[in-house]
Amino acid sequence: MLSEGHDTLGGDASLSNAHSDSESEIFGTFVTSLSLSGDEELEHLSADDHDFRAEQNLDAPVLKLPVELLVEIFTFHSAHFGLSITPHGVFAPTLFTAHVCHLWREVTLSTPLLWANMTVDLAHNAHFHIELVKLYIRQSLSAPLMLRVQALKYDITGREGFSDEDEVGEAGWDIFRTLLNEHARWYKVSVKLRWAFFSQRYKIDLPENVQDNFICLEALEIDWESSYWPRRTTNWLFDLFKNAPCLHTLSLPHYDTAFPFPVNQLKSVSLSDDDGWISTPRMLRLCSAIEEFFLVCGPERIWTTPNIVVASATLKSLTMFMKDFVPAYETLSTLILPSLTTLRLTTPDPGADVFSVARSGSADWKRKHWFRNLTEMLQRSSCPLQSLSVDGNLFLEDQLLQLFALTPQLTHLCLRTLSWYQPIITDNLFQALVRPQLEDPTAETPIANLLPNLTSMETYISDIDHISPYKFATPNSILSMIESRRSSYHSISTDMARNSSSAQLETFEFSAEFDTEQGVRWARSFLPEVELRVRELQKIGVLKIDVKVNA
Repeated sequence: MLSEGHDTLGGDASLSNAHSDSESEIFGTFVTSLSLSGDEELEHLSADDHDFRAEQNLDAPVLKLPVELLVEIFTFHSAHFGLSITPHGVFAPTLFTAHVCHLWREVTLSTPLLWANMTVDLAHNAHFHIELVKLYIRQSLSAPLMLRVQALKYDITGREGFSDEDEVGEAGWDIFRTLLNEHARWYKVSVKLRWAFFSQRYKIDLPENVQDNFICLEALEIDWESSYWPRRTTNWLFDLFKNAPCLHTLSLPHYDTAFPFPVNQLKSVSLSDDDGWISTPRMLRLCSAIEEFFLVCGPERIWTTPNIVVASATLKSLTMFMKDFVPAYETLSTLILPSLTTLRLTTPDPGADVFSVARSGSADWKRKHWFRNLTEMLQRSSCPLQSLSVDGNLFLEDQLLQLFALTPQLTHLCLRTLSWYQPIITDNLFQALVRPQLEDPTAETPIANLLPNLTSMETYISDIDHISPYKFATPNSILSMIESRRSSYHSISTDMARNSSSAQLETFEFSAEFDTEQGVRWARSFLPEVELRVRELQKIGVLKIDVKVNA
């Protein structure tokens, strides 16, 4: 349960940087070998087998696994690790797998899906990269393609930025053209390019039949160095997706009505730019089938959302990444969401070098407006909210309890304080959530049965970036809440419906990470105080505890 210190798992997963000439020679040899046939292939592969086995010591049982199991293993691996041509180097696991032995070669060459996952950076390529891409295209046959096309660069801190269009050479444009030729197989696609790339249509020489022919495309992400101003309209790439009959997931920095995407059929939408919230009303009004929506709010700008109210009858899941309260409460003031079942409210980690509500000196009055608009949205929506996740300094403790009173159908609750501990996961919170064992309707002040349908709860606290000496919740208050929700709730009133609505808590996950003397002291005293009760709850699978001490 209690662990001290941290070990860095893994290491540098990318291939070591090699000289481009030797890298080109290695991959060129592998690509050529897959073009051989007959006696030439057998002779070449036998030599490869001997050298590879000697170098990697692969005379092991793994080489004798049945074909069916190999296909499952390779397919799982290729879904996460496909061809990768990026500033970090070239990684082609399926190509290497095909050179381990005869059996693995047969499996990889007869399974097109293993070749259908590619990440290609157009600004970091050599001429042999196009041969790799063409090989993967050829071997993937008719399999749906998962593609990530980008032109990115990184500063000395590792922060990601967009490459300029003049950094993409002829080989990069050739790769993009090759991938566009396979437009009918595009399935899940991400494009991350500077906006200026989208004015370079003359360099692509598009196939005549590319437009309106993305018949397999289900998920599309397009990212650029976005800001809401200057206003972005459409471009040649966007125009290609006017009619994508299977498209259901779309991710953009922000949305404009000039964009030609088929929004009326979208199920999931993500707006990732700081000003994406401004697009929310018009986006929800147009997306008549939307079920999931992610947006970023802030920091505060001089413009506001249109003064309209939008009702989305289909939206079930809303995630708000909040950098400021003002854009968040302005957005909420426009919404009616009668089908909302999942609400995720997150903020940047206050320990990060970014603006966040936790560091805002004027957060108190903004938080009050934010909380009022949130509760008003929930009340006018009359939504059956079942899952609530809160990360960071968004509510005060009493506001959380008021929110719980408005969400009696909640079955899942997640509270995280990130790296700056706030006094919200306290004794008062757990005591308020203790389920009364007997309700007496004749009592002058009946004990509230908050969250009667709660079946799972997660909490995470941390004082890595500790500021004020807040008092942590005691082990007894935490366990008393859990134990009370494992017992039946009895009512002596005649309202049987209320009695039958109370559920048992099935899982409680408590995670904590401490850096300060106070936190370390709390962590080390946790188990000795309540060890027997903890063991009993762990035995029946209800309680999971993970407390880390950075000592």
